[in-house]
Amino acid sequence: MCKPCRDNRYSLKVGYSLKAGSITGLLIKHAVPALMLMQTWSAHAETLSVLVTTVDGGAVEGAVVYAEPSAGAVPSELTTPPLLIAQKDKAFAPYIGVVQRNRTVTFTNQDDITHHIYSAAGNSRFSFKIAAGDSHEIIAGAGEPDPFEVISMGCNIHDWMSGYMLVLDTPWFTRTNQQGRAVLSQVEPGTYQLNVWHPQLQAADNRVQQRVELHSDQTVVIELAQPLAPLPEQSGEDDFDFLEEY
Repeated sequence: MCKPCRDNRYSLKVGYSLKAGSITGLLIKHAVPALMLMQTWSAHAETLSVLVTTVDGGAVEGAVVYAEPSAGAVPSELTTPPLLIAQKDKAFAPYIGVVQRNRTVTFTNQDDITHHIYSAAGNSRFSFKIAAGDSHEIIAGAGEPDPFEVISMGCNIHDWMSGYMLVLDTPWFTRTNQQGRAVLSQVEPGTYQLNVWHPQLQAADNRVQQRVELHSDQTVVIELAQPLAPLPEQSGEDDFDFLEEY
């Protein structure tokens, strides 16, 4: 890589205050490899890498990271894969699913029992029974458009089952790995609202946000004021498979 390219890489260290919502700091880091979208739409697209940590430097795994353009529509050429959510061992797998609006979401029951999946709220509420080995499809965000739609899911038969689906308009999203790193690829230069979201993130709307000016490959470091809250226990004592209605 040429020297000017190396010199143009930088990152922001974000300290988020629950009281003031303040964002401060600057820190130099290195970029990490990019993940690919399904299609390429610009020869000038950049890579936006994100590192999410706690105040003590610990990695935050499984957080959703997504970028929204501050001006202009998202190009229709960019598409993302459909979402698959399994019901396995009486739990949602994955616990958090992320999907672009109007993409297909397939629920597949990998257990040997029936589930009754439902959404607790949101503009695209659903409720359906799914027998062992069967699948059921919905269209993400089929209701009234909402650029930030969090759908909490459960099972009417196994009430300890819980999961989340995040429906976004933007195609630039991913989740952090075990090292707390996430990579958004094929991002056009410009101004973006960078978001970090997790249902256990202890902040307003369970997310933190940062404005980013993207002109070359960059790494943004986001430091959470508090660690994620514990995940809910995904287990119970009864299966309720004797209910005749199921």
